[in-house]
Amino acid sequence: MDGVVSVQAKNKNGSLWEYSNSSKNDIAAFPGVEIDSLTLENEKVKMNGTSQATAIASGYIALLRDFYQKNNIHFDNEKIIKDLKALESTQNNNVDYMKLFEK
Repeated sequence: MDGVVSVQAKNKNGSLWEYSNSSKNDIAAFPGVEIDSLTLENEKVKMNGTSQATAIASGYIALLRDFYQKNNIHFDNEKIIKDLKALESTQNNNVDYMKLFEK
């Protein structure tokens, strides 16, 4: 689907998490193992999964959009997806997520 970001989960070593989904449509991988989370009872726990990675990716994309707006950089969904792919986060274990925030 156009404009959809398919996210994989990475483990603490930066490698693809063994239970992560994987397809040719995956765009980026974000941390998804031992992520601080809350239960429905508001208890702190560590959780794993692409749901945790997707939450981190969503926050990252929100910060990226804010950065683009504040620096008058034209962006649309295609630019964001292109920039996420440029991180090579599904292949590179040591991704510099701050790279996209350089002017």
